[in-house]
Formats: sequence, C-alpha cells, structure tokens
Amino acid sequence: MAYVGLTNNININRRDKQHLWNNTEKMTLFCVEKNIALPKYKILDKDLKSSDAQKRESYWINFYKNIDWELFNVAKPGALGGNTIKWTRKKLQSVVNEYNCRRDFEKNDNLAYAAAVRLKILDELFENYPNNGFLKQKVGYWSKQILQIEANKYKFRSDFYKYSGSAYSKASSFKMLDELFENHLNEGYKIKKV
Repeated sequence: MAYVGLTNNININRRDKQHLWNNTEKMTLFCVEKNIALPKYKILDKDLKSSDAQKRESYWINFYKNIDWELFNVAKPGALGGNTIKWTRKKLQSVVNEYNCRRDFEKNDNLAYAAAVRLKILDELFENYPNNGFLKQKVGYWSKQILQIEANKYKFRSDFYKYSGSAYSKASSFKMLDELFENHLNEGYKIKKV
C-alpha cells in the first residue's frame, strides 16, 4: 500500500500530518483497521518545478501500480496540494465565529485571516464583536498624545469612529474630538459643516 503526493518544502510537515493524522483519510483508516503503525514519508524527487512535479507524481503512481501496489490516492495526480478553499464572506464569517477576538483568529487560522485581509473584509467580519474584535486597551492607555496619533491616521471622523472605536470613544468622553481634528481638512467632516 502507498500514497503518492506532491508538496513544496514549506508544506511537507503540514501535508504529512494532513494525511497521517486525519481520521477520515483512507491510509489512516487502513492502519487503524490493521493495527499497524502509520508510515513515515519518503521523498522520491525534490527541487522540481511545479509542472515537472506533476509529471513525476503521475510517474510514481504508475510505477507503484505496475508493481501491483494498492494506492490510497483519491485525487487525480498533479493536484498541487489538494483542494483549495475558495474563501467567501460566508465561509470566513463561519470561521471568525469560532473566535473571541481578531488576535485569536489570526493566530489560529492564518490562511482564513490572510484571505479576510486580502478581501478587505476583516472589519466587516468583526463588526458585531465587542470593540470590533480588538482586545480591550489597558486602563489609562489613551493619553492625549496617543489619541492624536491615532486620530491622525484618519482623514474623516467617521473613519476614526469605524476603525478605532475605543480611541474615538475615549476622545469623545474627554470632549477632545474637535481638538484632535482641528488641523484636518474640514475638521474631519465629510460634508462641509454649516
């Protein structure tokens, strides 16, 4: 019995774990059923371009078939790392819902996090979370100087409110919004103040 697959050096440990420790994989089920140890991987070829790697994967599958080995391969050869998730807002939201804050999302599901950043919907995904998914700031964190630095990141007051809610809230409670935006175009308002 054998499984022939291709991966890049970066993902070799992930691919090994994916196939060996996934209880739904045919190879894992076979080993459990026969009460035998999970196999170690063997590198058959290395340092190949992706097109060459696809050809070599097909070669090795045929090689083992020709010597009457049964293969665990399910996908067609040359799939370059198996199934790729096409991230939609709905899929990303379901992943985000598993976490309490942005930090946990980034730390525990970096592929989904990267997709959310790439699609520019991270703020949207955390819009119903307390503090928009950010961990609360330390007590006394927002000084006048830090609030000014934060406010200067935004052209408009509405963006300051949307993207830095805790700073906006603190500035509002200190009655500092006008002061923070006095040097901004139109004092930070999108529509000219009458």
